[in-house]
Amino acid sequence: MSDIRDSLDKILAVSIDSIKDEQNFLNLVLSDSPEGNILKELPIFKDNGALYKLIFSVYATFEYTIKECCNTALLTIDKNSLDSLTDELQMLTFRQKLDELRKKMIEKREDNTVIKPLTDLHIKIKQQTEFNSNENMIDTKSNLNFNNFTEILEIFHFDKKKYKSYSIIIDSIITYRNMIAHGNRKDLTEINIRQYIPGNYKIITLHKENNRLYFEDLCSDMINLLKLFCQDLTDYVNEQKYLRQDK
Repeated sequence: MSDIRDSLDKILAVSIDSIKDEQNFLNLVLSDSPEGNILKELPIFKDNGALYKLIFSVYATFEYTIKECCNTALLTIDKNSLDSLTDELQMLTFRQKLDELRKKMIEKREDNTVIKPLTDLHIKIKQQTEFNSNENMIDTKSNLNFNNFTEILEIFHFDKKKYKSYSIIIDSIITYRNMIAHGNRKDLTEINIRQYIPGNYKIITLHKENNRLYFEDLCSDMINLLKLFCQDLTDYVNEQKYLRQDK
């Protein structure tokens, strides 16, 4: 199926361009060019502001690409009978309905009994015979660290060993992203960050240093990760790995 390859390539191309644009912009800020000198004087780009802009953008591109590519792949599986699909894909359908039930249960209700919502859930599951994807099936939890990413790999039966080397990239960028998102930018210095956040991650730097994650390496590794993931998704669809092997 060339369609899935073409669809994923379009998403991937936009994402790669976005990462490269951020990388080029940061290099411009760091340069001694007239433009770079002007940018360096802007308050938003002082104190590593341009680096944090790149980190935030690259993480957003990573999360978007993974989710969008997964949703695109799942669309190709629509209308297959649930019984013909892997347990993991059937689980996606069940998990969504379970989440809907959970939301209903925490709503204020005059009737506290669980019988009615549980019965409704049972009926819905029995009634659905075909796989119907939607954009909420793949849950990144808005915090796509390596553990959450691994859950997505397991849904599609991808070889997790191939992705293990990217764990430090993912967990480093999510660590910084979360600190920035929570307004703790001042605590991101190499001296301070380890005091605030424990964990297995690398310090992201503007220059190559031993045992540090250089921002250009971060960008190139992220691009390679997204390429690998898209290739695995292509094989998953083209080789019909979504079908049960015991059928």
